[in-house]
Order: sequence, then structure tokens, then C-alpha cells
Amino acid sequence: MNESPASSVTTDCVPQIPDHVRETYKEICANIRDTDEISFKLLRIVPLSSGLGAGALVLLDKSGLLEAFAALAVIPLSLLGAIVTFGLFRWELRNIQRCLWLISRAASIEVDILKLPKLQYDGMAKEEHRHACAVSDIRLASLLDWPCGKTQSEKLVYLAAIAGWLVPFVIAVFKLVKPA
Repeated sequence: MNESPASSVTTDCVPQIPDHVRETYKEICANIRDTDEISFKLLRIVPLSSGLGAGALVLLDKSGLLEAFAALAVIPLSLLGAIVTFGLFRWELRNIQRCLWLISRAASIEVDILKLPKLQYDGMAKEEHRHACAVSDIRLASLLDWPCGKTQSEKLVYLAAIAGWLVPFVIAVFKLVKPA
């Protein structure tokens, strides 16, 4: 049988996968694992650091250590914390897009090249994502979409972390503007 090197000939029900396809698929799978690992690390760190930082700022504002300057110190620090958390949130949204795009690429390899539907990524990839030509073409689910998935959960965690940074900001502003 004279088959081209790019074909997926099966021998004893085991597909013969060309080396370049196998390596591409392995690299895509490794990238998916990496993006998920980064997401989970950030999901552990961001809420904890936001809670501790915002709590420390509230204590700074409530303590008598800096009496006259506490509010003026808390306002920029809490805004900085909220901005940094928002920046990480935006980066994480791009990371989610990238992960969904990689999953759709892996699903396409499974179905279109290997001719093995129902493998690990084929069931995960949305049809509209499989037709995306670039990462930016992936549209993320709204926070209000139901059922709630990973994207909505991560959005909720990040928004809560940002809100946590804004609590000391609001307290400090209130102290500055309230009449003595």
C-alpha cells in the first residue's frame, strides 16, 4: 500500500500518526496544561493577596498610627491594588481565550486529521471556537451565562478581589469628605 506520510493509516485498530502531527498535538496539549496551571496559581494568589492587602489598608486607616495621613495613604494604595488586580484579570481573560483556542485546535486534530472523534478535546471544543482563525476571535461567556463554568467563576473571583481593594478606598474617601 502506497500511502503518503501525512495520512493516518490504521494498523490493528491503532492509528499511525505522522510525527509532525503527533509533535504538534503534544505541544498543544502541553500549552493547554500550562495555561490551566497558570490560571490555578493566580486563582490561589489573587484573592488571598487582595484580602490581606485590603484588610491591612482598612486596619491602617482605622488605626491611630498615621492619624491625619491615613486616608491619604490608603486611597492611592487601594487604587493601585485594584488596578494591578484588574490588569491580572485582563491577562487571565486573554489566557482563557488562548486556552479555548488551543482546545479547539486539538479537537480539530483529533477529528479532522486523526479521524478519531470523541477524544479528550473534541467534546470540550465549542463549534464556533473550532472555526476561529485567531485567539482574538474566541468570544468568552458572559458572567451571567448559565450554566456557570470556569470562565464565569474566574470572572467572579477577580471581580470580588477588585471589589475587596475598593473597600478601603471607599472608607478612606468617606473619612475625607465627611464633616468633622
